[in-house]
Parts: sequence; C-alpha cells; structure tokens
Amino acid sequence: MNIQAKKLELVQRILNTNKPSLLEKIDEIFKKEGETDWWDEISDEERASIKEGLYQLDRGEGIPHEKVMKEMKAKYGLK
Repeated sequence: MNIQAKKLELVQRILNTNKPSLLEKIDEIFKKEGETDWWDEISDEERASIKEGLYQLDRGEGIPHEKVMKEMKAKYGLK
C-alpha cells in the first residue's frame, strides 16, 4: 500500500470512530512527532560525523555531486 492510500485509509478510520479516547491518543501521537527533531534522536557519534562533514565542505574538501554520479555510473555501467 502506498503512502497516499494509507493516509486515506487512516482518515476514513478517524472519521468513522466515535471513541474520544482513540482520537486523543492519535492527537498525542501527532503532538509528540511534531516536537521531536531528528537531530535529537541521533547519537553523539552521528552528530559529530555530520558536523565534521559540514566542516569539510566549508573547507572545500567535498566532491561535487556531478562527479560522484559520473563515477558511479561508470563503475556500475549505468546511463
């Protein structure tokens, strides 16, 4: 099932329920998800790795996307 179909199924189920407790639980899930930032959920090691990558880019040490794609296409015989 694709995401759009899943959304429609969930909307229909929400519209058909008469259980306030269920609606409250759904509301709490949305509130919790809205408050959580992915940055806060990753490890210190992952954050440090991302920061180092950003510093490398700032120093001009990155590899342009086009170059990486060209190399990968050549390596794997893609067009």
